[in-house]
Formats: sequence, C-alpha cells, structure tokens
Amino acid sequence: MTDEEILDLTDVDRWNPAQFGDPPPFLQDGLQLTIFFDCSEEPPEPDDFEDLEEFKKAWKSWTEKFPHIVARS
Repeated sequence: MTDEEILDLTDVDRWNPAQFGDPPPFLQDGLQLTIFFDCSEEPPEPDDFEDLEEFKKAWKSWTEKFPHIVARS
C-alpha cells in the first residue's frame, strides 16, 4: 500500500473478527470446552531442544507419528 492509500483508510477498512466467525470449540479432558486449538500435531521446534541430535530424533518420531501431515507439505 502506498502512503496515500494508508491515509485514506477508514474504520470500515479495519479487520473485523466477525467476518471470520468464532473458532470451533474443542473438548478437553473431562469434556471441558476450550477455545484453544489442539496443537498435538504441530512439529517439534528446534529451539525446544538442547542440541541438533535431540531435535532430529524428535523430528523423526513426529514424521513417523503423523505421516499424513508430512505428505501434505
């Protein structure tokens, strides 16, 4: 966007969360509803490990546990 376009923005141009709807609720243990998404299928992060070998081991384990996700990417 150019500076001129930015200056021409109004409240109508703002992001409206209502346009995207509510996040789907998820059931936690004990059938408690939560708004947080299940991130159990997220791949491991390198920063969460002491060294590269630990990360590689976790990555290999994750790819074996979720091959359907690896095939998509």
